[in-house]
Formats: sequence, structure tokens, C-alpha cells
Amino acid sequence: MRQNQVVNKENQIKKRGKGLVFMGISFALLIGTVVSSIMVSSKGSQLVFLENEIHESVEMAKEAKSKLIVSTALTEVAVKAHEIGMIKAQKTVYLTSENETIARLP
Repeated sequence: MRQNQVVNKENQIKKRGKGLVFMGISFALLIGTVVSSIMVSSKGSQLVFLENEIHESVEMAKEAKSKLIVSTALTEVAVKAHEIGMIKAQKTVYLTSENETIARLP
């Protein structure tokens, strides 16, 4: 009888040990799943941030391109030249020296 009780106790200890090992493995898997979920979500937020940066850069490039096109248009260049005092010559006077011809404004 005593031997049966000892064997039963050993079996109970083995079952508890197996249960503890199973719980430990389950806990480790649970922690691993939570950590990997957090890492994936942080990578997702970084990706969204980078996509927003790309979108802003594309918009700034479009705006810069349109400003460049507008500022280099001939009518805009003519307006800017007139604003800074460059005017079209009304009459050109040619001066001649011995061997050169020189043009100047009146």
C-alpha cells in the first residue's frame, strides 16, 4: 500500500511537471506573440509616416515645378524686366570710330 501511495505521488509530480512545462511554453508563446504584434504595428506606423513624407515631397515637387514654369514664361520675364527698369530701346544711335561701329542708346 505504501508503495502504491509513493507511485501515485510520483505520478502526480510528473503530471504537475508536465503541466508546468506546458504552461511555461504557452506563456512564452503568448509573450512572443504580443511582442511580435507590437513590433509589426510599430513598423506599420513607420510605413504610414514614410508614405506621408513621400506624398508631401511629391506635392512640393509639383508646386516647385509649376512655380518654375510660371516664372520662366516669356510674359512673366517681360513683366519682371519692366519692373526693374529694363525697357525696349526706342531709337538706336550708331557711333563710328575709325574701324569699329558702336551702338548706344540716345
